[in-house]
Amino acid sequence: MKMKLNGKSKGITLIALVITIIVLLILAGVTIATLTGENGILTKATTAKEQTVIGQEKEAIGLAYTACKAEDMEDVVTNTELQTELEKGQKNVQVTMSGDDLIVWFKDTGHRYTVKQDGKIEQIGDMTPEEADKIVDVMTEKVIVTAEGKVIYLDTKLVQKEFTELTIENPITITEDGIRKRAENCFVDNKGKVYTWGENFYGQLGDGSEDDYRERPICISDISGSVLNEKNIINIFSDGDTVMAIDDKGKVYTWGDNDDGLLGDGSEDEYKNMPICISDISGSALNGKNMVEISARNCAIAIDDEGKVYTWGSNIGGQLGDGSKDEYRNMPRCISDISGSALNGKNIVEIVSESCMIAIDNERKVYTWGANLDGELGDGTDESRNIPRCISDIGGNALNGKNIINIVYEMDTVIALDNEGKVYAWGRNMEGQLGDGTTESRNEPICISDISGNELNGKNMTNIFFDGYTAMGIDNEGKVYSWGENSYGKLGVGSEDEYRNMPICISNIEGSALKNKNIVNLYFNNDTIMARDNEGSIYAWGENYDGQLGDGTTENRNEPVCITDNENSKLNKKIINKVVYYELLRGKQYYAYITSDGKVVYYTYQGPI
Repeated sequence: MKMKLNGKSKGITLIALVITIIVLLILAGVTIATLTGENGILTKATTAKEQTVIGQEKEAIGLAYTACKAEDMEDVVTNTELQTELEKGQKNVQVTMSGDDLIVWFKDTGHRYTVKQDGKIEQIGDMTPEEADKIVDVMTEKVIVTAEGKVIYLDTKLVQKEFTELTIENPITITEDGIRKRAENCFVDNKGKVYTWGENFYGQLGDGSEDDYRERPICISDISGSVLNEKNIINIFSDGDTVMAIDDKGKVYTWGDNDDGLLGDGSEDEYKNMPICISDISGSALNGKNMVEISARNCAIAIDDEGKVYTWGSNIGGQLGDGSKDEYRNMPRCISDISGSALNGKNIVEIVSESCMIAIDNERKVYTWGANLDGELGDGTDESRNIPRCISDIGGNALNGKNIINIVYEMDTVIALDNEGKVYAWGRNMEGQLGDGTTESRNEPICISDISGNELNGKNMTNIFFDGYTAMGIDNEGKVYSWGENSYGKLGVGSEDEYRNMPICISNIEGSALKNKNIVNLYFNNDTIMARDNEGSIYAWGENYDGQLGDGTTENRNEPVCITDNENSKLNKKIINKVVYYELLRGKQYYAYITSDGKVVYYTYQGPI
């Protein structure tokens, strides 16, 4: 997909040639008007060249979008995914989100395009200075991202327990190169440089300091002597204490907390406050490998470009997957190369890690290993497993022959979605979160969409959300379904029931604010739930001890209320493109609502400590 969009001048020789041709044309009787007029030769040539460039740009976008859909088979392509794919063949391109649409901006030509989620591409006007300044994302209460791709730090102070519209005063530019990938308290810009901020108790800032905290992001790639110097980082992961990054050559860098050997450098050090390249360590299984994905909880798991899996860190539940009973391992091992492993010869494309490890291959089959506290391995047993098993290949398993496109795993419960919009669940079920009509845990998957009388029956679900206790889903009509725990009324069904063990469509409840609405996204914050529809309206319900619902009260709500059509709300009549929730130190939390005109309204509050 490599193509140049702008041919560069070859200098005075090319200029002289053009002038010579023009002079010869004039001497031959061709007038200036014929050359440069509205229908002139040069004007037509310029227009033709412009249309060619536009065609090339659209083709590049189309190919990249198709690649993104083929790679993860999700229903929604994100700006990060499209940005990464486009950068394989383009330079100076910026992708942002506007609602669910993607905005692609080629900086060299100034051309912009809207990409709908159905893949339709439309050219829009070149970006104006006003549009460039629009805010499209918020990373902390003081760090914002503009449509142009600038990351800006603001020396502002928000008023607690009040809705505050952000005013940009004395901004400090962190980078003008946009964001390629972000993780907790860190991000990578489009030049592959790493920026960090926040807590530093385990050296996770990666700047070599012993500071406890930094509010303003700094570029640690520019620190003299850092191993990240002149490296092009393409992927980054952080759990808040340990940070891992991958460069464009597939090498892995780690820093921060080293509990149970999570840094993978073979040492017993408590932490590292500067990045180290563990791919360059002699004898490491990562040596000479091109890694593409990485994740970690108490155990690290990584995938190379051949779909092979590597693990290191804690092994309390057998999550290393190497068949050993070692307490932990501080160096990576390729478990795909272990004889007899279910991963042998498989191309793994997705990983989910906790006490149980879940992997999905390129045929969308599911593999599990590790702890099995409540049957989350899904293999029909109650035993933990220290080697992977493909549960999709188990005869009679509900996942057999299914194409799993999305999977969420929290608190020993797993919920999955297939390409036909059906929902599967297994594991812990004390609050009815499996949605099968019982409160009994299950050690193998069940398709709850096939249960007679279940409201998911016959529905095409497009997304699933789960916080470990309460599950929700959205179907292809934008209707919302909920099941599981109902503390503070967060199921949104209008009742005080302790839980629901079968999904209910809250969009169909008579009098619900969600009735006849097309919901495109849900936002979970503990026991407070928010939803956004396709017109930019926001609905909220659940816990409201500090006014975080934004309805002008501090009363909990057990059914949704529209806070953008509420005279008591500071968001009344505003169109919202995005909702961001962020948790700070000492229990301080905030919501940031990004409006359609690129402004931000904050609500800051002190959560329970």
